[in-house]
Amino acid sequence: MEVAPSPRHPPKRGSKLSSAKRRAETVDTEGMWCCIVRRPAAAMVRASGEEEWRRRGSSVAAARHDEENATTGGNAGSAKNSKEFVLRPKELEALIKQGTGIVVERTSKGSPFRLRLSPGRVSPISETAIVPVTASSSPALGKCSSGKMLMPVSPPVDKARASPTLMEMMALEQDIHSSKQSVMLSLPRPPSVQEKVDAILLLRSPGNQFNDPSSSDVKLTITGRDGFSISINVHRHILTAQSRFFAAKFSDWWSKQHRMPLNAVEISDCEDVDLYLQTIRLMYCRDLRRSLIKESVTRVLGILKVSAAILFEAGVVSCLEYLEAMPWPEDEEERVTSLVSQLQLDSVASMEVLKRLSSIEMVETESIVARLLQSVIQGTDEKARRETKSLVSRMLRENPSIAKDSWDSCRGCIYRACESCLEALSRLFTQVIESSNAAGYEKEGTLGAQISRQADNLNWMVDILIDREIADTFVKIWASQAELASLYSRIPSVYRYDVSRITARLCMAIGKGQVLVPQDVRFLLLQTWFQPLVDDFGWLQRCCKSLDKKSVEEGISQTILTLPLKQQQFILLGWFDCFSRSAGDCPNLNRAFEVWWRRTFVRPLLETSCVHQLTN
Repeated sequence: MEVAPSPRHPPKRGSKLSSAKRRAETVDTEGMWCCIVRRPAAAMVRASGEEEWRRRGSSVAAARHDEENATTGGNAGSAKNSKEFVLRPKELEALIKQGTGIVVERTSKGSPFRLRLSPGRVSPISETAIVPVTASSSPALGKCSSGKMLMPVSPPVDKARASPTLMEMMALEQDIHSSKQSVMLSLPRPPSVQEKVDAILLLRSPGNQFNDPSSSDVKLTITGRDGFSISINVHRHILTAQSRFFAAKFSDWWSKQHRMPLNAVEISDCEDVDLYLQTIRLMYCRDLRRSLIKESVTRVLGILKVSAAILFEAGVVSCLEYLEAMPWPEDEEERVTSLVSQLQLDSVASMEVLKRLSSIEMVETESIVARLLQSVIQGTDEKARRETKSLVSRMLRENPSIAKDSWDSCRGCIYRACESCLEALSRLFTQVIESSNAAGYEKEGTLGAQISRQADNLNWMVDILIDREIADTFVKIWASQAELASLYSRIPSVYRYDVSRITARLCMAIGKGQVLVPQDVRFLLLQTWFQPLVDDFGWLQRCCKSLDKKSVEEGISQTILTLPLKQQQFILLGWFDCFSRSAGDCPNLNRAFEVWWRRTFVRPLLETSCVHQLTN
């Protein structure tokens, strides 16, 4: 630590301190923090804090006051010296070594330092607590018996909080590590094999002879693959009646040992000792299904495997009945079907279990898909429609394993649903035109909602067709709807703009190569529906928030550029007329126009010049 200069040799007026001396220095002394702040002025020491600090600090002031009176002949006992006192460097070091946190500041008067108490471990400059210094711990304070001290000056509050120190960060890291360890320790650990075995042995109810040494006649020892072993007391007649495996074992021993009874049986290399033990216990239960109620599906599968191995038929049936009636977690379905199929159990109960996940009868995919589509199309509740559309789309997308023949039939029912929606649109367009002529505005609003719903149905089914890569036929159907397009132009945009989303979606799919259709179909599509799409593009931008304008413009441009130059010219010149009148409500096809221009005018010139150079 750098000790403050002696008050007898104050710095000269106007002297400049280096930047290193201007900064605050932090010293850790026996768990306390002190900070020395250097400022360009003289130094004096002032005590600030609680009553204890005032009382003990006043003794220092009195001692210094008496000392200076004796030296200067009493001239030092002025009012100023009663307010201010000076600490020499040795006294300052003594206070720091005794555990007192102090802050020394330069002032504009008197002596080169001013002292303010600064304890605390969070911030090096802390003014919220006082650490008193006892008289017994300081020789300078111990010899002071009396003194007079005026009210101390409170230091200014330092609102800026200092950064944590290295020791604090290390302590915080230890706290975090200990908290993580406590969380890990608080997590329940899986019970050991011994604990599982003890729990099974404690379940013996009054009157139950399981593991009863007084009445048993056979000692059964079960040894696991890990070396764990357990011996229990069982009864020969119960095991023989319940298990054909034990019946054969006892019978074989009886015949080989000249009618000597078998008193000890050992089952070695057991996969799960606790499951084997619980299966033996089930042989002593009157109601096996009731005994399995509180067990998990995983544990019952283990009991089923053991029961099948020792030919415990009552246990097998009870486990299968449990599995048939109990809901399974989705992650257990594969294990259930795999185990039941692997065991090859010839029982009605096993067939009932397998029926939950597989059907012996052929499932008519077409009728199911047609019914789902019809329910969605005829729905009127918008929230329900959104949920069901999302559900059906997700299920169809997540089941790519549907056979090709089944999807061919599904394709037919989807296209039939699309044709019914197109017929409904044509009928609704005609009704809107008739109601407009009769000034039936209220009826127009209802018809407009129905048009929007049918257009939404078509968009949803088009997405399904594109996702399944079977939308080529729909592009032909939509491109040939000349009569519907003629009715379309006579309807206000507020009722019809949703229909233009179908054209935009098809152009996006063609532009990305998701749908492959002949050139004449692509030109017929743009010839029939491009102008309605341009007319309603402003409405689509404002009302269809889910529509990506850039993607639509890119899809239209790519679709146009797949046509011959003459057809590109026909489409793009018509677009240019509309774009020049209202660029904001028209798709931006500048890139397609530039490409067409270069193909038409620039490229032939380049080819001609190249040929001319080659001939020369």
